[in-house]
Amino acid sequence: MVEAAITFGAGKVQYKLGEKIGEGGQGAVYLCTRLEDNEQVIAKLIKTEAGLSDEAKKEAESLTKFKHENIVKLLEAFEY
Repeated sequence: MVEAAITFGAGKVQYKLGEKIGEGGQGAVYLCTRLEDNEQVIAKLIKTEAGLSDEAKKEAESLTKFKHENIVKLLEAFEY
């Protein structure tokens, strides 16, 4: 039997949802695969009912400004 992959993404880039590796107050963090190049990435899926919260938007904006080996690189932020 073949399992169906859960995919998500905005625009042309799609990701395959993988193993859940953590969870916090905002939501869960998953190991995923970017389908265009099979690169492993991390996705933080934020719990919300009315779109991205102001806190989540500020976090995403802040992450785009930092480039450091101990800070993850933000590839994209979107609502689904």
